[in-house]
Amino acid sequence: MSNPCQGDGRPYTAAPAAGSASNETALLCLVQTVALGTNQASSVEAAAQSCIDAVCAFTGWPVGHLYLRSPDSSSHLSSTNVWHLQPAERFELFRRVTEATPMASGVGLPGRVLASGKAIWVEDVRVDPEFVRTLQGADIGVRASFAFPLMSGLEVVGVLEFFCGDIVAPDPRLLEVAEHIGIQLGVVLQRATAERALRESEVRFRSVAQSANDAIISADAAGRIVFWNRGAAAIFGYTEDEALGQPLTILMPERYQTAHQRGMERLATTGETRVIGTVVELHGLRKDGREFPIELSLGTWTSGGSTFFSGIIRDTSERLRQMRELARSEAERDHLAHQAHQAQEASRTKDEFLATLSHELRTPLMAMLGWSRLLRAGALDEATTARALASIERNTLLQSRLVEDLLDVSRIVAGKLRLDIGPVDLVAVAEAALDMVRPDAEAKGVELAASIAPLPVPVRGDGIRLQQVVLNLLSNAVKFTPGGGRVELAVLAVGSRACIRVSDEGRGIVPEFLPHVFDRFRQADSFMSRGSGGLGLGLAIVRHLTDLHGGSVAAESAGEGMGATFTVELPIDQENGDAAGLLEDVAQEVEA
Repeated sequence: MSNPCQGDGRPYTAAPAAGSASNETALLCLVQTVALGTNQASSVEAAAQSCIDAVCAFTGWPVGHLYLRSPDSSSHLSSTNVWHLQPAERFELFRRVTEATPMASGVGLPGRVLASGKAIWVEDVRVDPEFVRTLQGADIGVRASFAFPLMSGLEVVGVLEFFCGDIVAPDPRLLEVAEHIGIQLGVVLQRATAERALRESEVRFRSVAQSANDAIISADAAGRIVFWNRGAAAIFGYTEDEALGQPLTILMPERYQTAHQRGMERLATTGETRVIGTVVELHGLRKDGREFPIELSLGTWTSGGSTFFSGIIRDTSERLRQMRELARSEAERDHLAHQAHQAQEASRTKDEFLATLSHELRTPLMAMLGWSRLLRAGALDEATTARALASIERNTLLQSRLVEDLLDVSRIVAGKLRLDIGPVDLVAVAEAALDMVRPDAEAKGVELAASIAPLPVPVRGDGIRLQQVVLNLLSNAVKFTPGGGRVELAVLAVGSRACIRVSDEGRGIVPEFLPHVFDRFRQADSFMSRGSGGLGLGLAIVRHLTDLHGGSVAAESAGEGMGATFTVELPIDQENGDAAGLLEDVAQEVEA
């Protein structure tokens, strides 16, 4: 049976059936092969070579090459000596041209990948005007190509490119997997780069101190320490004289000692061990009793018929600290990105609000100005004069309401909105608001219905502001309910809470906007809101006034075209005992 991770030796000239099980299995195996090879690599170049070889084996394409971002300029790529060329002599000209051609951001295939951070596919480089390595009158031996970025966080740190001798149509799924591999390899390269820097630092340190930072320890078959280097002394705190002849258990926490003893016994009786030849992560124990994280690599060797063990131990405290710092930095980056998005959204909604404000203030002013000029001209008959005066009065009231809404929002933002608290009958408040909105409802042909408790519903609050709450909800319902529709107001008591419920048969609220319906400067549809009049501040004012009264407000809607229901709940004034005591029975009668 063939290996699904291995190409069949033929060039990858057509994408397999998208989404097919065999194709997805092969791509999964490719990802796994790259992950295994790069994680086992000892250097950046070895990791990249392993990846290039795996992709070439999967596609059957003969050419693969690595570019790394220039250390002198983040906008340039440097060609490396990491290649896959099969056969090498066939593509020698292409290799020389590539290594002699500088690649800046946006220039050529690698430069375009560097600039975009995305994988790119070219069906035929000979007809691609942006392919800068085409020689006049010479065949460089390549046709189709694709390249993808190696990502370190949000930065492109390198580019892998691959070439085929045939023209090949793009394979979006392969490009998608290639970008995933680029992220995976970028992480490996980042880690390898950090480790390379650490190794170079260690070499410089050893050249001065003539010692290694890593602990190198050897023990005999009985687990007694027979070799102890300066790195071990620095890590564990024991001098060479203190450590030699001691059991290895002095270097490990007590929880590991039983397993260690069993492993030594198993090795002595069967010759088998689970950790030889592997790298394990666990904790060591310093002389002062402190635990610390380590990486342990073990090997065995014999001398004079006796078996010995050697271990290389690295203190990973600093690396883990850096990983935690990296995770913290990534979390901060995500937080800053979220804050930036919120700021952009706030700016957008404010711009929309200002556009609506300009329209809503200008419309009544233009009407008043027009009628005023006609009145001044004295050319209107009695009936038209009466209509002009009514229009001026109506638009003046509208203008006054808009200004009052703006002033209320300004007071809310500044924290200067004050309430005149006292006993309030919620029934009287609701009936007054109902009377105020009735002319608008009748003019529009909207039916107003009321289900109000027959007894007073006592609350403590500012009667004028509570009337504003009910009026805003009713006005909003009438505004968005078409002629022939119905708006219903209910006032009742539920336990210790007074409830105001306004339902309409209007346009409703889409689910994604429902959580934002009470936000300032947020409108589900600026055009729709503008067409119906108003600034969209009424509900924000309702929420704030309700909060100031120790209550809550909620909105419900089954979706667009399904109407909406707004419910305000306020604490009943328990000091008015007689009325409050009858409220629940009355509410049950009303609901029945």
